Amino acid sequence: MDQPGRAVWNYLDGTDASVEGQKEMARLASHWVRIQRDRGFWRNWPEAQLKELVDYSRERGVKLIIWSSRISVQDPLELRKWFDMCNRVGVAGVKIDFFDHEHKEVVDSTR
Repeated sequence: MDQPGRAVWNYLDGTDASVEGQKEMARLASHWVRIQRDRGFWRNWPEAQLKELVDYSRERGVKLIIWSSRISVQDPLELRKWFDMCNRVGVAGVKIDFFDHEHKEVVDSTR
C-alpha cells in the first residue's frame, strides 16, 4: 500500500455482499481513505465485477483492501495468482488472516 490511512471495514453487520451493496458501502465511505472487503465474498465474483467495484470506489476517493485466509493462499502458485489478480484489478492492498500460531508448518507456509 502507498501510505497508512483510515479504513472502514464490514464483517458481521449484515452489509449486502453483492457488487451493488458494496458500491453503496464505497459511496457512504467516500470520506474515508480505504475500505476493507472482508469475508472473502468477492471470491465468488467474476474478476470484472471486482474491478468494477475497485474503479467505482476509486472514483469516490476510496481504495480497496481485500481479505483472504492464510489457508486460501498457502500454495505459492495460488498466492502468485491472487497477487496478479489484485494487480490487474487495481486493489490497493491485501489482508491475509488467521496466522493462528507459530508452528513450523505455518511459518514455513509464509516463505
